Amino acid sequence: MVIPGLRKQASWAMADQGMSSLTNFALTIVVLRTMPLPEFGVFSLVYALYQLTLSAGRALVGQPLAIRFSASPAETRDPETKDALGAALVVGFAAAIPIAIAAQVTSGPLSRGLIAVAISLPLLLVQDAWRFGLFAAGHPQRAFVIDLIWGVGQVLSVVIILLGPGPSLFLYLLGWGLSGAISVAIPAIATRTALKPIRGIAWLRSNQDLGIRYVAESALLNGAEQAVRVLIGIVAGLEILGALNGTRTIFGLITVLILGAEVFGITEGTRILERNPGRHQRFTSGLAVVLTIAPLMVAAVLALVPQSLGVSAVGDSWTEIRRLVWPVGILVAAQGFTSAYRIGLRSLADARSSLKAQTFSAPIVLGLGVVGAYIGTAQAAAIGLAAGNIFSAALFRQYFVTARKRSRQ
Repeated sequence: MVIPGLRKQASWAMADQGMSSLTNFALTIVVLRTMPLPEFGVFSLVYALYQLTLSAGRALVGQPLAIRFSASPAETRDPETKDALGAALVVGFAAAIPIAIAAQVTSGPLSRGLIAVAISLPLLLVQDAWRFGLFAAGHPQRAFVIDLIWGVGQVLSVVIILLGPGPSLFLYLLGWGLSGAISVAIPAIATRTALKPIRGIAWLRSNQDLGIRYVAESALLNGAEQAVRVLIGIVAGLEILGALNGTRTIFGLITVLILGAEVFGITEGTRILERNPGRHQRFTSGLAVVLTIAPLMVAAVLALVPQSLGVSAVGDSWTEIRRLVWPVGILVAAQGFTSAYRIGLRSLADARSSLKAQTFSAPIVLGLGVVGAYIGTAQAAAIGLAAGNIFSAALFRQYFVTARKRSRQ
């Protein structure tokens, strides 16, 4: 009975993440097709800023909520979830204020884009925290409904903009953000859930032992990823960087799988650890197998794609992308393996070990990626990044095994 239950939770997690990723991807395509390239660049920058803030919000609120209360009874978990929503609102306002200030000292599309995000950000972080709370409560289908409402709102907002005032970066971003706000307002009104920032501040303080370390880990992870892209572009050139990014894009479905596994793995891993500790390591190892094999299967399929079909799908860049399929596939597989054991450390609530592993692995990934780029080929850069991520994967697994032993003593 446990396996079907896990499959159901995992299926809803994948569906929820897929819904979110698909609608955001669709908006990206709409902006790309209807706006000048400079404004699309602004959109990409503003969306990246949102993603960084979202990662910080999850580290401070969503993940500690799932870790601490997924195995708790409803009478304990529900009040904590409400306080966590207030905490997410506080984090959102704290992030929105400097973004709004930045909007005042810039001009043009960038200023308008920052204003749109600053308006929406507090409730968008509440929306994400609510998703984690619903998974913690064992109601992933309700999280899917919230993201479905957001997706429908995005579609309607785009239609209204195109039929009414016409393409506008500010309106696209505002429609996207307000749709997310509506998706959390509807269940809040239906359940009479009030957001209480004062209680949220207290909640952040009581969970800062996890939150602060997770924020630091997230900053290291995201910082290393951005730094390696910049350095590869400088050392090897934009053409090689473009080839790497293009190949990574083809593995986009695997990214959805890894992101969906995060919320599912943390909540289910926490419950398994509480109810049947002996199964926890098997659960984490099983997750690692899935997240490692999936990208390798995608790489195997891509390697068999005929040259003519690849060129017709992505153009002349397919020749270079095809050379990168296996190195990038191994790179993504190593990242999937790392994610599984990062999730395992999350469910153990061992923030210290997770931060140490990320601290040691980040410079290795960065260094090997740059060494590969220095050789001067996209394939060498991909191999360097893959080697760095394999090191990271081994390190995270070792920290997980050590943490498991400590937890059983």
